[in-house]
Amino acid sequence: MTTRNSEIAMKFARGALKQTNNHMFIEGDTIYSFSYNHPIAKKWGSVFLLNSVGYSPTTKRHKTLVYHALKGEWKTIIFLPNCDINRVYEQKEMNEKKIVEFKAKLIRARTRQSYYRSGIRHFVEQNILLNERIIPHLIAEKL
Repeated sequence: MTTRNSEIAMKFARGALKQTNNHMFIEGDTIYSFSYNHPIAKKWGSVFLLNSVGYSPTTKRHKTLVYHALKGEWKTIIFLPNCDINRVYEQKEMNEKKIVEFKAKLIRARTRQSYYRSGIRHFVEQNILLNERIIPHLIAEKL
């Protein structure tokens, strides 16, 4: 009997270092969708880096399962392209563009105002985490 995707996600959130099924697998500090080319999330100290780049609809479902498993375990999640800590500035810039875009849409919105407010809040919180937890660590590593 194979392990369900949701069980793999939950095991990753709880610290498993090795687990597999036909669609998702954990190897060390990273959980993948289908292959090593599609990292979903990576444990980085006490923080989890969740891939902000999309792939197929199935991989997006895998990412959602992992996201909810991590949130259910009260883990700190930071979104980064390909879970690559060196792309933190790229993610911060993308978030800032999204904030500007969502603010412009919020002004014109009639029905999706709560969606845009929530999105703005999410991107602002994400950038605060990047500024307070990731960027100082990267700067310290380079010194």
